[in-house]
Amino acid sequence: MDFVDFLREMLGITDDFAITSIVKDEENKIIKIHLKYLNTHFVKEGKRYKLYDTTPSESGNI
Repeated sequence: MDFVDFLREMLGITDDFAITSIVKDEENKIIKIHLKYLNTHFVKEGKRYKLYDTTPSESGNI
């Protein structure tokens, strides 16, 4: 099992998401894991809708 698979299992990250980066801040004891939602559509009440706003936040704040 590689590290990304380990993170997915420990954090419950489903196949709908990709881990795009892992940033470690030693000084502040913080690890940031950036995810990307992979699906381009979602289904609600049997209707399929395209996701248009898939741009990541530029602020970097959670």
